[in-house]
Amino acid sequence: MNPLDLVSAWIDAGISFVQVRAKTLSDLETWNFAESVRKVTCDDGIILTINGRLDIALGLDFEGVHFPSKGLPIQKVREKYPQLVLVSSCHNGEDIKASGAADAITLSPVFNTLSKHDDRRTPLSLEHFDALQKTFEGTCYALGGIEEDKLGLLGQRSIASLGYLCCEKAYEHASVLIQR
Repeated sequence: MNPLDLVSAWIDAGISFVQVRAKTLSDLETWNFAESVRKVTCDDGIILTINGRLDIALGLDFEGVHFPSKGLPIQKVREKYPQLVLVSSCHNGEDIKASGAADAITLSPVFNTLSKHDDRRTPLSLEHFDALQKTFEGTCYALGGIEEDKLGLLGQRSIASLGYLCCEKAYEHASVLIQR
């Protein structure tokens, strides 16, 4: 299934928050792919974000940007672009403090992940995740190693997932956040 068909399927299933990831694409390829996703989502009330590309988010009228933990300063982006939904990747309490102006964060890794073979970080326990989550006022998404057999362990926590939701393979081009 190609990523655009996958996004359409997610929308049909009721997902309302999509994040474009294009870490291996050129700038032009990223723009073209993001533009295609924008066309798929524009009439559905979807909150569409892009990973780390403020320029493309603004150029294609995305609703927001997802920044890596060492990305642009969230507070400065918030001051300049108050209309954007800002999401920040976090891995510890320091990252959460630095993302104070974000609307939401992803907190990872919650479980061991197969998509990042070189990731040597110890997964957060669910108790540690919950403690860190309480220090952030916005929405906190559990990320990392989210697979079907782990969903029961997560209970009512909001999740972000790439590989589990893509079924056949973890697409490099598109990921999705699901609010539960």
